[in-house]
Amino acid sequence: MLEHLGPGRMLVLACVAFIFRTIGYVIVPAMGPVVFALDLFHGITYACSQAASVAYVAQIMPDSYEASGQGLLLLIRGMGGTIGLILGGIAQEFVGARILYAALGIIITCGMSTLIIVSLLFLEHAQ
Repeated sequence: MLEHLGPGRMLVLACVAFIFRTIGYVIVPAMGPVVFALDLFHGITYACSQAASVAYVAQIMPDSYEASGQGLLLLIRGMGGTIGLILGGIAQEFVGARILYAALGIIITCGMSTLIIVSLLFLEHAQ
C-alpha cells in the first residue's frame, strides 16, 4: 500500500481516518459497540502515519544518516505522544471529551489541508 500511495498520501489517509474517528466521538453518544467500531480507525491512523513517516525519513535522509533520522523521528513521536497525553488530559478536564475531540478534528483537518496545499505547490513548482 505504501509503494502504491507513497508517504504523503498515506499520511493524508491517516488524517482522514483520525478525522472520521473524532467526528464519530463528537456525534455518537457513549454507546459501547459504536465507540468500539470507531476505535478500529485508530489502527488505520497509527499504521498509516507510522509507515508514512518512517518511509518519508528514509526517503529524505542520506544513507549514512538514515538511522539518525529514524532515531530523531522516534524521539519526536515519543515526546509528542507524551506531551499530547498530558495536555489532552488537562484539556478534557476543562472542556469535556466532545469539545476536545471536535477541536482535535479541526486541528487535524487544518494540518491535513496544509499538507495537501504545500504538497501541491511543491509538485507544481518541481514540474
